[in-house]
Amino acid sequence: MNPGGIRDVRKKRILIINTGVQSIKIAIFDEDKVVFNKTIREQKVQPINDYITLQKQLTATKQRLLLQLKKAKIEMKSIDLIVSNTGYIQPVKSGAYTINEAMVSDLIEHSFYEAEGSFGAILAHSLAEYYQVPAITYDPPTVDELQDVARVSGHPDFVRRSYFNALNQKAVGRHIAKKIGTTYEEAKFIIVHLGSAVSVGAHENGKVIDVNNGYYGEGPFSTIRTGSLPMEAVMKKYIASPEEVKELPLILKQGGFLGYLGTDSLTDVEWRIVEDDQEAIAIYDAMTYQIAKEIGAYATVLKGNVDAVILTGGMSISPFLVKKISEYIKWIAPIHIVEDQLEMQTLSQVGLRVLNNEEEVMMYTSCDAKRHK
Repeated sequence: MNPGGIRDVRKKRILIINTGVQSIKIAIFDEDKVVFNKTIREQKVQPINDYITLQKQLTATKQRLLLQLKKAKIEMKSIDLIVSNTGYIQPVKSGAYTINEAMVSDLIEHSFYEAEGSFGAILAHSLAEYYQVPAITYDPPTVDELQDVARVSGHPDFVRRSYFNALNQKAVGRHIAKKIGTTYEEAKFIIVHLGSAVSVGAHENGKVIDVNNGYYGEGPFSTIRTGSLPMEAVMKKYIASPEEVKELPLILKQGGFLGYLGTDSLTDVEWRIVEDDQEAIAIYDAMTYQIAKEIGAYATVLKGNVDAVILTGGMSISPFLVKKISEYIKWIAPIHIVEDQLEMQTLSQVGLRVLNNEEEVMMYTSCDAKRHK
């Protein structure tokens, strides 16, 4: 499929945009070769609360991005395709999607869930419109492959939704499957994304049949996320102070290490542990305990038939954290660590497949709220 008239050139050039909490990664690939790679740090993505704020942020970021490309003597007119990560959209099946007006509208509407990924796709769309280049995203965080039993929450007014770092989890799943001599579609994995949110997915035969929403109130706490909270205590707090209900989304992002210890830095907490800080030790132990407990729960989803447990994400670079988690879970299956999240490579490979007409690009529509299997 040709998404919007991609130019037929000998050497296909792809711009990759991957936005995070504190930085924006950009890269240029000529075919499968990296010719430019830059991380724009201290680029904190602000909440997309209104049109003016969004436009100011877009303008400033585009200027910084284009300046970096200009320094590298790369012109936007040489770009054949833009590929970006994305944020909270309607539930979709795994694959590549056009970043169009419908997607941008949904991203802005739901940006309080995840401003970082939302901004990346909005930035890609803005560049694509101005320079007349197609833009796509791949494996959004709302990829929905949950088995039906996993959707039941416990109350008929609430349905569990699939929301996790699908791009990273599926990429490392394919990577480890190849490493151990199988395919992702044949393997059974528990994949743990240890980032600012911790998500644990049960991967069976190429589908994520169950996963916790670590971004918004399910599973273990992390450096900043609260994870699951005791419902009784939450109800009492907000019944007593109903005016604070609007602050709940912020509270869910201001827990974990930040809430208990005043820092969101894993490294800082580990240094405090070295200095025998008992509070830091207690909270760190509680986090590793909760992560391990969640992994154990997802082992039951696969009925104990697990080919590998895969740890990935930013916190997986800590040998201390990996060791503590592994002590709990080593009985489940062989443990693999993938420190490189593979997102930039995955996005570039998808882009090249699209340019070579080897990957279908689906059209995103805001009414695409149906479940996918």
